Amino acid sequence: RDCAASLAALRAVVDAANAPIVAVDRRGLVVEWNRKAAEVFRCEGKAALRRQLAEWLHKADRPGFQELEAAVLSGSSASSSCEGGGLQRGVRVRCRSEDEPWHELLLCASPRRSVSASALDG
Repeated sequence: RDCAASLAALRAVVDAANAPIVAVDRRGLVVEWNRKAAEVFRCEGKAALRRQLAEWLHKADRPGFQELEAAVLSGSSASSSCEGGGLQRGVRVRCRSEDEPWHELLLCASPRRSVSASALDG
C-alpha cells in the first residue's frame, strides 16, 4: 500500500513537471509520457504509447538519438551533455508535431534502475 501511494505521488510530480518526460523501453517504444511531452509533441499520452520516440525527431537527428539510446542502455559512462551526474547523457535534436515548425530540444536520457541498481526495461 505504501508503495502504491509512493508511485502515485511520483507520477503526480512527473506529470506536473515543466519539462517533457518520456520513458521508452529497450525497443525505443514510448511506455510513459507526461503532460508537458503531450504539449510539446502535440500528442496525448495514450496516443503516444507503443510508438517510436524517433517518429517525432528530424530524420537527420535520429542517428544521434539512437546512439544516445544505445549508450544509455549499455551503461556507458561517457561524458554527458546534460546537467546532472550518473549515467545521464544527452543529445540536441529537432522535433515537431505534424503541422508545427521544428524546435530544438536537449534530449537527456538515463536508464531507470531498480533498488538493486540494475537497469529496468520500460
